[in-house]
Amino acid sequence: MKKYLIGLVAFAFMFLPMLVNAETITKAKTPEYNAKYDLFVANGTPIVIEEKEDGSTYATWEGGEQKLTKWTLVIGGYYNPYNDDSSVSGIDIASTSITMNSGKVWIIVGGNVVDTEGSYDKYETIHVGDINVEINGGSVSEVSGVTGANQITNTALSENYYDKIESYYYADNVDITVKDTSITYRLYITSSYTYAKKATVTFIDASIGSIDVNDNKSNKPVGHHSISAGTNGKVGEFIVNITNSDVDQVDIGFRTMVDSMEVNIDGTSTIGDIYAGSYYGSLTNSKADAWQNLGNISYGQVNKLEFNIGEGVKYNNIYAGFQFASLDGISEYDTFYSKFTDKIAAGLGESVKKAPVVINTAVAPSVTDSELESMFDTKFSNVKVNYITTPEIPTVDPSEEVDEPIFGIVDTEGVDAVLGESIENNEKVNEALNNGQNVTSSVEITTTKEPSKEEVTLITDTLAKKAEDAKIVGYYDISVLLKADGVEIDRLTTLSNPIALTIVLPTELQEVAEGFTRTYYVVRVHAGKAELLETTLSEDGKSLTFETDKFSTYALTYVDSLASEETPTTPETPEVPQTFDSLVTYIGVGVVSIAAIIGTVIYINRKQTN
Repeated sequence: MKKYLIGLVAFAFMFLPMLVNAETITKAKTPEYNAKYDLFVANGTPIVIEEKEDGSTYATWEGGEQKLTKWTLVIGGYYNPYNDDSSVSGIDIASTSITMNSGKVWIIVGGNVVDTEGSYDKYETIHVGDINVEINGGSVSEVSGVTGANQITNTALSENYYDKIESYYYADNVDITVKDTSITYRLYITSSYTYAKKATVTFIDASIGSIDVNDNKSNKPVGHHSISAGTNGKVGEFIVNITNSDVDQVDIGFRTMVDSMEVNIDGTSTIGDIYAGSYYGSLTNSKADAWQNLGNISYGQVNKLEFNIGEGVKYNNIYAGFQFASLDGISEYDTFYSKFTDKIAAGLGESVKKAPVVINTAVAPSVTDSELESMFDTKFSNVKVNYITTPEIPTVDPSEEVDEPIFGIVDTEGVDAVLGESIENNEKVNEALNNGQNVTSSVEITTTKEPSKEEVTLITDTLAKKAEDAKIVGYYDISVLLKADGVEIDRLTTLSNPIALTIVLPTELQEVAEGFTRTYYVVRVHAGKAELLETTLSEDGKSLTFETDKFSTYALTYVDSLASEETPTTPETPEVPQTFDSLVTYIGVGVVSIAAIIGTVIYINRKQTN
């Protein structure tokens, strides 16, 4: 019996190391370098990548450094910590951090990489709270957030893991920022059926898509250069911010499921193709043999999409992704759903066929003739296109000292909406937008030295009925100029509602002779009819305000009347310049500016209907 107990204890101790060592990794540890695979693993420790004086690239961290090569794969988290001798039940670390300022590496992966075939079942969780990658310089071929495959052993989770990745192989937040440098191949968030709850990509003065054979280990041309949500996997919220950057393509990738996608592009960015959902190089990819193999189908889907494109941006078009594109008149999604729905549980459901798409754009697509289906096509009833225009509106400061009358707007609230509604209803504007042209608008106010005789007669006759002794200060032409691709297409002469215009009066015009009071009038000539508009003088007498909904010829006038029974001195006409040559200069330099509306944006809503 004693021998039996001793043997049992000895047998138990054989397995004790495995039981004791089984653990979930929760803390960072010292980075490691795998020379066999040219693999640098940060193990959750924040690292900085920089080129040093010897011309070599190094990863440094508090207390250490490691020399890297241009083919080094850098991992922010852990790499395959499990082995048969030391069992690891999971990875659950708070964060990873990779900052690259200079130098050259091959690939950067923000999170953990567990890709040894057969090892996935050894883990209960593979998780990072926050993944942070910041690239401020240097050269890197590929950047990813959460991935299982590392392009060394090239193994990955299968689609069977889709059902549990949200609590298995995932990250809470992925934040990738690229400034003042280039990604030569691609940037994506997830791959190998992994998951990111929220992912934000920020590109500022950067580029993607300049790879050549020397940047690719296979020495062969590689696929599309893009910013995407993934190449297999799921993303909850996917946000892309691009400013003053060049990007070949933006999409959610392929075989990737995204709950919401928001793309914000501004500055002087140049973008190639933008996809509403999954990537499709050609509609022919979805035909014939491709439908016989689940792996060949780019079945990525997204529940909600929003695109915001600023005025200085150039882009090819926003094309239909997998779920929206058609195959011989039948949607790609319908074909996919009927053929493969029993083989994959990753789909977002049939509702994605009508997922809402909002496009807010200040510029129309530059490519309108393509075999790909544009999301601007009116057949997409789920798409709402808001053409954005920022009209040039002259603003004025009533307290400003001026040498001649200056027209403009003090309170811009509501003016943008009125102008936007009026522009929206213009047939030539809509025709230009449908032709893919960029439409701009501006409020123009110029002096008119010699109006037509008919206009002068109309003005003087109108004044005679109201104010016989009225003096005319000057004539002005006010209109809203509409341009398509920089060429004038029309002038708005009427608005849907009146707007308030303010005239800042020069000091000389504010002076009134003793014993007299002054009343100002504005006479408008429009469509062969003259009208006397009521004006409101500010309490300090420096500015005059009136309302109008018609733009044409205006005359600024005034009448001096006796204020009492006393004999007054005869008032003299103020010496105000009648040519007002500097008015046009003032408007051109300080007023006619797209930004003068103080950031106000007009949305010209064009609901796409069947």
